[in-house]
Amino acid sequence: MGAEIDYGLGLSNIDHATGIRYGVISRHSVGEAWDEGAEPDYGDPHCPKCGDEASTGTEREYRCRPCKYHFDSDEAFVEEALGYSYDQDGYKLSSCLDSDIMVIASPYYTLAPFCSPCVPGAGDLDSAREDGVRTYALGHDWYDGGVAPYPVYRVSDGRQIIATRETVACRYCDGNGKRTVATLATARNQTMAEVKADIATGKIPLQGYDATAETFHCFVCDGKGTREEVVEREA
Repeated sequence: MGAEIDYGLGLSNIDHATGIRYGVISRHSVGEAWDEGAEPDYGDPHCPKCGDEASTGTEREYRCRPCKYHFDSDEAFVEEALGYSYDQDGYKLSSCLDSDIMVIASPYYTLAPFCSPCVPGAGDLDSAREDGVRTYALGHDWYDGGVAPYPVYRVSDGRQIIATRETVACRYCDGNGKRTVATLATARNQTMAEVKADIATGKIPLQGYDATAETFHCFVCDGKGTREEVVEREA
C-alpha cells in the first residue's frame, strides 16, 4: 500500500536533522503516562480588560500599558488550558487536534503511513506498518501491558527493541515467595517487637504469616515466588 501521500511535501512535521517524521497518536491509545506527566499551557499573560499582552508589573504581578491596569496571574491567563505538553526522558510531545498527541522528539521511532492532510507530513502511529516512513514513536512503557503495538527502533543506532511479557523469579523475595519480619521492620523503621505487636493486632495485615519462622507471603508476587514482567532486549 505504500506510505500514502506526504501532504507536507517533505517540509512539514519532520525533524530535518534526522529525517524522521513527527508521530501522531490518539491519547486513548496510550496508558496513563501522558495524563500524569503532561503540563498545561495557558499561553502568554494578557490584559483582562482589553486583551493586549501584559508586561511584568511593579504594583502587582502584571500590568497593561494601554489600560494602565495592574493585575495578578488569576486575571492574566485563560481558565482552560490551550494545550498540553510533555518534555521528559528525551520525549517532546504536545497535544494535537481534539484528542491526539504529537510526538515531536523521542528516543524511538517506528514505521508508519503518512497522516491525512489535517497533520501534513506526520506519521500515523495508530496505523503503523512495515512499509511506512520512519516516525517518532512512544516506547513500550507508554502502553498498558508494557508492549507497544508496533515495532520499536532506537533512534541512536536503529536497533529494534523487543518487549515481551515473561514469568521471572520475583526479585523482591529472591524467588522463594517469602519476606521476613526483620526486613519489614527495617522498611518501616520499627523494632521487631513493634512490628510483631502491630501484626498481632491486625494493624499490619499479612498473608501467609508464620510466627515461628517470622515470615509472610511476599507482597509483590503474592507468595508465588514468580511474577510477570516486561523484559526489553535488543533484536
